[in-house]
Amino acid sequence: MTSNADIVGKTITAHVTRVEEYGLYLAHASKTILVLIVDVRNQPIDDLRKEYKLGEEVVVRVLRYVDEYKLYKGTIKDL
Repeated sequence: MTSNADIVGKTITAHVTRVEEYGLYLAHASKTILVLIVDVRNQPIDDLRKEYKLGEEVVVRVLRYVDEYKLYKGTIKDL
């Protein structure tokens, strides 16, 4: 059994499972990671759907677990 903190602080590879105007949903094993648009890159992004596709592999640093939403918060900025 793994705890919710097992990937916090780590840089991992995950796959895009959903692209929304506000951010990306990624999957790593059975875990869901949300990367908000402000945590994608330093330059403005007009449309995440033009930048990322479902199934695309990305490197993400996991920042914390958000118990209220049962998912992890991550960043792909500056990686």
